[in-house]
Amino acid sequence: MKHLPSARDARRGNILDIAGTRANARVLCGIPQSITGVIDSLGGTNTRVYAGHRLGYECVIVTQATQPTHVRHVALGVTRYAKDAYSYVAADIEPGSEWCTIACTGAMICVMTPYMRLRYAIDTLHGRPI
Repeated sequence: MKHLPSARDARRGNILDIAGTRANARVLCGIPQSITGVIDSLGGTNTRVYAGHRLGYECVIVTQATQPTHVRHVALGVTRYAKDAYSYVAADIEPGSEWCTIACTGAMICVMTPYMRLRYAIDTLHGRPI
């Protein structure tokens, strides 16, 4: 039976097991070109999330297609809003929530908010979740 990645696996830090794909990403804030991120499964659709800043969430690359989609996260008070490349608010992130769903071009994605543990597998740097 094929293993389906889940948010629960990501929360346990079992990311290297589920982050089996690699993709080229733009260099953001000194992060290397090739990084592996959390792969989550919501609604039966696998989504790749490539982390930019680990805490600041200045920029997160998300893609489900060949063309990456850039989603900016901006902190406003205690609530974080996700904005797309054109600075349109794509989704509200509930304060204190662990996951939020963002509607963007070509993908419905799920990202972890800084309110809980951020554990991304950046295997080109460490070879293990950080």
